[in-house]
Amino acid sequence: MDTFAIDANHNPCIIEFKKNKNRHIVGQAAQYIAIVPSYQEEISRKIKFSQINWKNLTIILVAPSYYERDLTAENYAPLQNKVHFYTYKIVPTSREKIFGLQLRYLGPAAIGPLKLSEAMVDTSDLIDLYKYFAKLDTRESKREYYTNNVLPVLQSVKTKVEHFFSRQNLYFHTSYFGNNPPYYMVRVGTDKKRTHRASIYLGFYRHGIEHGFDLTHSLEEGKLLSSLFQHEEIRTEVVHEILRRSEYHLYIPKTGFTFAMPIDGLKPEALQCVLERYSPTMPRECYFSILQPYEKESLSVDNASEILIKDYKEFKFMFDLLRNRERILAK
Repeated sequence: MDTFAIDANHNPCIIEFKKNKNRHIVGQAAQYIAIVPSYQEEISRKIKFSQINWKNLTIILVAPSYYERDLTAENYAPLQNKVHFYTYKIVPTSREKIFGLQLRYLGPAAIGPLKLSEAMVDTSDLIDLYKYFAKLDTRESKREYYTNNVLPVLQSVKTKVEHFFSRQNLYFHTSYFGNNPPYYMVRVGTDKKRTHRASIYLGFYRHGIEHGFDLTHSLEEGKLLSSLFQHEEIRTEVVHEILRRSEYHLYIPKTGFTFAMPIDGLKPEALQCVLERYSPTMPRECYFSILQPYEKESLSVDNASEILIKDYKEFKFMFDLLRNRERILAK
């Protein structure tokens, strides 16, 4: 057996841990229930503890997942209320080779033999923080959690990238939006005080995490892009650059787009038309987003920093357009 334990009331428990989904795990539990009572004296002697309530023996199974037949077998009379199923997730910490286990009981929480903490959150993992934030049920609790737990980690990202972006004359911002549901984001943009400018963007929304280039409510920059896109040579060059980012999605409303389009599905002629029609007249029409979802299972401070810097290098051509209008037109 992996672990033999005794609780505060002298009830014995065997904990069986599996690294992978295992078809024999319930059979192993049944063997323990059938055989262990025959070894009561030997076990008591080895652990030097005799006051054990053997009739209350329970088995705790811990594995990443189970077969449906395993969960059904729990209702078999000899196993009922004696075998308990837990799943786990490995939660790495910022220290190398150190980790915790996030356990989840598969039955009704009230009858689970282990008292689990509400959550085990890796404070160095932005995805873990985001998932916990998303589960909170009130706007007040979300805001408090963001302020006390998420924001300090985002500030660590700022510390990592600030020197690089200061040399590009870009400024780091964090933003929290108390919408329904609330969400938060990181921007590294062209204005020191205002966040809604052309930016490298990392956003945490209900539908997931996304990153890339984003211009939202900056009418000044929106009109500047619009004027540049009226020049065929410039527009053709921008089309070429955008189409090279085939793993991203493009969203430019008021141009015939109604949703984010995968860039790898766009034809050059269609994108030419879209850019030519980009003509915002008010802040809410300025959206110009080239984003992609973040799909990995973890997101460390280092990973987030690398994404922001990589995306800047990918979309430097957009910042160059905005900053060098006169020089570009003179060419």
